[in-house]
Amino acid sequence: MFARTTTLTARQPGIDRGLRYVRDEVMPALQAVDGFVGLSTLVDHATGRCIITSSWQSAQAMRAAEARVRPIQDLCIAAFDGQDSTVDEWEVALMHRAHTSEAAACAQVSWIEGDPETMSESIDAFRAAVPGLERLPGFASASLLVDRAGGRAVSTAVFDSAAATAKARAKASEIRTNVADATGTYVIEVAEFELAISNLRVPELV
Repeated sequence: MFARTTTLTARQPGIDRGLRYVRDEVMPALQAVDGFVGLSTLVDHATGRCIITSSWQSAQAMRAAEARVRPIQDLCIAAFDGQDSTVDEWEVALMHRAHTSEAAACAQVSWIEGDPETMSESIDAFRAAVPGLERLPGFASASLLVDRAGGRAVSTAVFDSAAATAKARAKASEIRTNVADATGTYVIEVAEFELAISNLRVPELV
């Protein structure tokens, strides 16, 4: 499984308009594309930062669809009145759901960098840490996207609400630090978002 993320900074009036566009236009358009397996959108209303993630059955399907997806992507960025947009492609190394995300769900996202040669060990270490995350109250799901060649990864833990995310923050930070220390990786940034749209059909990958 593979994923493409579009990260942008939306002007505040554009966030709601952009989310409507994703629901009403982007989702139906992508569902007609071979190999598409779902989409999610994370939003930080305070900063305007948004992350739109489409998931694909394979790298080949993701890249074969690029010509069809690019105009949709451009219109989506325009709907958000987005600035400073970047697009990245990832392997979905892990996906685990304890239960379906609730309407008020929030996500804690960590950007990680390390040695490309030890990416497999880092994936194993994150996988081993999932049971600890799952014991946290309000835990809904965890995922790991990786760029093996670039030594980059993005981990996401979803909780049922902002309150649950706040309650889990200290323990999640401890788990994240332990994994980084054990694998010699560096946590570049941690940020929290509203899970505004969640329509992913990525199977369990643990």
